[in-house]
Amino acid sequence: MRYGLKLHGVTGLDPIVWLPSTSSTNDVAKAINSHALTSALVISNQQQAGRGQAGRTWQSPKGNLYLSLRWTLQHPVSGRLALEVALALVNMPILAHHAGLQIKWPNDLYFNGAKWGGILIEPLHDNQVVIGVGLNLQSMQAQVSDQQVTDLQAITGQALDVTELAVQTTLALIHACQQFDHGSLELPTRFAAFDALLQQQVVVHSPAQTDVQGTIIGIQPDGALLLNTLNGTKVIYSGQVRAV
Repeated sequence: MRYGLKLHGVTGLDPIVWLPSTSSTNDVAKAINSHALTSALVISNQQQAGRGQAGRTWQSPKGNLYLSLRWTLQHPVSGRLALEVALALVNMPILAHHAGLQIKWPNDLYFNGAKWGGILIEPLHDNQVVIGVGLNLQSMQAQVSDQQVTDLQAITGQALDVTELAVQTTLALIHACQQFDHGSLELPTRFAAFDALLQQQVVVHSPAQTDVQGTIIGIQPDGALLLNTLNGTKVIYSGQVRAV
């Protein structure tokens, strides 16, 4: 374990912990027991119990990046934050200007229809939040059979340094938090440029309500999904979205 290390270009984070393996970087970040703590960063080479949205398993073999930022926001967390994080990640310098980058509302990262990353946001007390990110650096096709996947090396066409990627990812998450705190100006317009399912027929599944089918027409300024259905426009704040 590397504890208290520094990442070039990343300032103001304490502690920074890099683990060879752990259950979940989000769990480690949440377990740092200090209400006075304003920030922390946890990175791992592998997760034994990684998870995604709605408690789904996030397969986490060695060779990829698993990173969680604990951060104190100026305002209570809302659905805007996941979208700001996704937008910041697809705009990282290492990915800038790559056509085909997409975001599947609310927290999945795609490239030409293949998934390369995901986001899990877990609020803590007051305005503190843990933002977890899993990014594929290398092919996971052998581990994932139920969806098309890709990786950053395939997208960029170059071998990536995991430390540099960790730096860029961390800076992206901090930028996303700042955008959130400033009100997420023009969020619907910025998100539309990367929306993987805009104007497509989808089904939204939520355990708390009946499935809703319709056409995605965008998002609200607060990050909620807008769905055109036979019964009018529906506003969706949570759920699993799949194309039909």
